Amino acid sequence: MKRTKALESTAHHEAGHAVAAIYVQIEPKAVTIIPNDGYSGLVSLPAYFSDSDFLDLAAVTEFSPELQRKVENSVLISFAGPQAQKYFNPKGFRSYHAEKDYECVVELLFRLEQDQDVLKHYFRMLDCKARNFVRSPNHWKAICDLAKALLAQPKMSGREVRETVLESYRVQIPRLRQKAAKA
Repeated sequence: MKRTKALESTAHHEAGHAVAAIYVQIEPKAVTIIPNDGYSGLVSLPAYFSDSDFLDLAAVTEFSPELQRKVENSVLISFAGPQAQKYFNPKGFRSYHAEKDYECVVELLFRLEQDQDVLKHYFRMLDCKARNFVRSPNHWKAICDLAKALLAQPKMSGREVRETVLESYRVQIPRLRQKAAKA
């Protein structure tokens, strides 16, 4: 594949999703930056919600903290892709790059909250949390390392993705310990 700014942006976008997934302890099945079926790239994840998670929504007024955590983890994964792409190439980012991710987020959040005002603020808060996640130096380094690996190998298995990300974090830990010792 010819390396272009658009391909690099896609690699960072998909790496953002994958690093966030690993952070919340969901191992991707595969990650690719090879365009297919209307996607510039794709992170394949295992099923995260059970059929019973959202049964009989009309009767539920309070959701369990576990379900809320799962929804927020899923939203972090969805938002981390566009946030990583924006951070990598702010002038090249267009809202349509995140359209499918945002649709997914709205569908999930609407299951927890139907009030439009609350939903708007909840959406914005979780987007800000994803932005902070991506811009954290440790996570950003892992995203960049995975994006670089994807540019060299445009389709990676979940195991390869996990190993790349965990190696990035492992390399950073000694540096963080050295900084802490100097402080």
